[in-house]
Amino acid sequence: RGIRLSGPALGRPKKDAVRDKRLEYKDNCDRVEVERAFSLAKRRFGLSQIRTYLKETTQSVIALSILALNLRKLQAIQCTPILFYLQLLLWKVKRALKWLPCQKVVFAQ
Repeated sequence: RGIRLSGPALGRPKKDAVRDKRLEYKDNCDRVEVERAFSLAKRRFGLSQIRTYLKETTQSVIALSILALNLRKLQAIQCTPILFYLQLLLWKVKRALKWLPCQKVVFAQ
């Protein structure tokens, strides 16, 4: 399936180990792109400020944040004002969800 671990192997390096620098560079670029997206989602779309108690509410807030992040990308590509208003609407819904009174979940033991 093309899944592999990137980064140096743990422990002492082998004597006949050959490093593929192109592959390491590509892996690093892919990792930086993913980390940049998470950083933007935390900084700009409130993923670092989720304070909901219920699992369903938390999942809804996360989904709305990711949707707003993707709408921002589409807006940058297509430059359509309707996406801006849809993004603003989603932001207001997410903000309203954040301030709903939450019930504390008590797990049975």
